[in-house]
Amino acid sequence: MRTQTVMMMAVLISIGGAGAAPQATAQTNDKASEHKANRSASTLYEVLDEQASSRSKQSTEDVGTPVLKRDSNGSACTTDQLVHASVGSNITSRIKNSIVPLQKGIQVRDIAMLTLPCGFKIDDRSGWSLFLTNGSEVRRYIENNPFGFAPAFGFSDPIEKSYTMKYEDIPREKVQTDSCINTIASISSSLKLCSSFGNEKSFFGIERSDHTSHLGHYVVRDGAIIEDFPLANINKDVDSIYFIPPPDASGGTITLIVTDGQNPYRAYVDTPRG
Repeated sequence: MRTQTVMMMAVLISIGGAGAAPQATAQTNDKASEHKANRSASTLYEVLDEQASSRSKQSTEDVGTPVLKRDSNGSACTTDQLVHASVGSNITSRIKNSIVPLQKGIQVRDIAMLTLPCGFKIDDRSGWSLFLTNGSEVRRYIENNPFGFAPAFGFSDPIEKSYTMKYEDIPREKVQTDSCINTIASISSSLKLCSSFGNEKSFFGIERSDHTSHLGHYVVRDGAIIEDFPLANINKDVDSIYFIPPPDASGGTITLIVTDGQNPYRAYVDTPRG
């Protein structure tokens, strides 16, 4: 499994490094970057399809009964070092109702409440997966499906039961940051989180205010970050965001990690644009 994961990360890293565009006309560069990202995404899914059959046996593991305790903030945490993802109609309605789509064709799906391992918190520097850190160690937690991460819509079956997410340790010097993180840091903006797919001038981002969040698609034009179109208003804090496109198509799936003050939740937001 480690070999397969390393293969997938190598493809992802190559995609993440493909986003530097020259300072030419914005539209031409954006289209070229989007085409390049789609080709890379297509290559990614070809690799993952080959891995799917060998990993599918691991995708039906029962969650069991985790050993829980309370962390310093009073939140439940696990002592088995795994992320426990709990699903159910109550969890779905609680979070789905707090995400208000602002575009036609957007759907919210596969919501799970996450119980994190004790001593770890979400690391929002990296895209494409759930990263946790305890300050010295960085872990990449792998979704319980053949892809190992949040798949774009149309590439996974609905999640119907609770499960656990296993992990691999990532050396700190190997942690890849999304290119858009440097962009929003270098340009004055109200964006707090972002995720792109090989294009540092076009990305999804989160604005926060008073425990509410706004999800939109943003572009860089004339040295400023401009909202291209809105996607959703979220009546929760968003702690992490990462985007995966389908191969050779527009749109994709945005994974949101939201919190209600105590528990983190994972939700997939499918968008036909971006």
